[in-house]
Amino acid sequence: MGKRLFREIEAGENIEECLAYIESICRVRKSKNGKCRRAYGKNYYFAVLKWNLYNPKDPVLKGSDYVVHHINLNSMNDDLNNLEKKLSSTHNRDHRKGKRLSAETIAKKSAVMKGENNPNYGKHRSQKTKDKISASNKGKKISLETKAKISAAKKGKKTSLETRAKLSAVKFKPVMANFIKFASVKEATRVLGVNPKTIRRRILAKKPGYYYI
Repeated sequence: MGKRLFREIEAGENIEECLAYIESICRVRKSKNGKCRRAYGKNYYFAVLKWNLYNPKDPVLKGSDYVVHHINLNSMNDDLNNLEKKLSSTHNRDHRKGKRLSAETIAKKSAVMKGENNPNYGKHRSQKTKDKISASNKGKKISLETKAKISAAKKGKKTSLETRAKLSAVKFKPVMANFIKFASVKEATRVLGVNPKTIRRRILAKKPGYYYI
């Protein structure tokens, strides 16, 4: 059988023997933080193997959009009742549920990604890429459910007087858009027929012909 952990059961193989073999190569050891983990399979791969052996018609294959999820979040518990097949995006969301990064961690992550450390620093999207993004977003409508969620999240939040003053100053600040001078972003929006967010985004991106005066 080897160490091919993403696999389906082959003809004539005994499931229990396969699991016993993979258990033997995934020796349990303790990591630095005291938690147990398997040496080769890193827990998850053993769960994938077990799922695939018992569910040959619905396997989780390498490179697919699906993963095997430990229901009780204990990656050492590979009981079949504790495993389920899930979309990768849903799986990640489940593991992040209820977890919040501390202000210190957020500040550290922000500092690491600033300036030249950012992998996208100095890079600009080609017009072809921009057109593709634009085409993919055209015609998309936010569902009523999503609108309700956004509304609920914003309720009760108050904008500080300082923030209001800043927004007001920017709103009525003269702007150059498409090499034409306008009294404000609002006026540029009305004349050019472009979304105000698009104009502000072009200004921030330092696109030629777009800047605050």
